[in-house]
This record gives sequence, structure tokens and C-alpha cells, in this order.
Amino acid sequence: MAAMVAMVLLFPVAFFGGLPDKFLGNGQWQSAVYALWDSIFAVGLCLAVIPFFRRFFNGQGHFGRFLARHSYAVYILHSPIIVLVAWTVQGIAVEHLAKFALVSAIGVSLSFLVAYGLRKVPFAARIL
Repeated sequence: MAAMVAMVLLFPVAFFGGLPDKFLGNGQWQSAVYALWDSIFAVGLCLAVIPFFRRFFNGQGHFGRFLARHSYAVYILHSPIIVLVAWTVQGIAVEHLAKFALVSAIGVSLSFLVAYGLRKVPFAARIL
């Protein structure tokens, strides 16, 4: 509700009659209203998504249970795995964001795979 009120009332006031330099600083009143709108909108949006996800995404399937079961082991094991994957793709000549996406996808998948394998060791599931 606060996000909607901020969007309807403060957003137009912040951008009323000015160029971008007026609402992005320089001590103008538009910049103060913009900062107020930004804060209220961000907090209101964060508070609004909590009941939304509780209502529409309040279940856990087989895949979600698998991820939850192995999340602590992944938390412990992911650092060296990510470093190893990043070191392995170091020589590939691609854009930085593409390399980040590649390392993330491989690293997260490999972390859950290693966690799954380690939790199959007898008594390791009690620790991990």
C-alpha cells in the first residue's frame, strides 16, 4: 500500500517541472522528494512481496526438498568449488558477465552434485 501511495503521489511530484539534474542531486527540492519516494517505494515493495509469495508460492516440491536437504552441505563446500571453476575458465575469452553466468551455473550445479555425493557417505548426512 505504501509503495502504491508513494508511486501515485511522490513520483509525479519528484519529476514535476525539472530536468534530471534537479532530481538527481544539486540540493533541489525535487531531489529530496525523489529520495523520499525511492525509500518508501523500496520498503513498501519489499513488504508487499512477503504476503504475495506466502499466498502463491507456499509449497515445496520434490526439487525444492532436494535443494533444502543439501543446502547446508553446499554452504560449506561451495567456496573451493566456485574458485576451482573460476580458475578453470580463466583462459576463456568471453565477456565478464557471460563468464560470471557460466561460473555461476556450473559452480552451483557442481556444488549440489558434490553435496549429494558426500551425503551418501555413511554418517556424513548427520554432519552435513
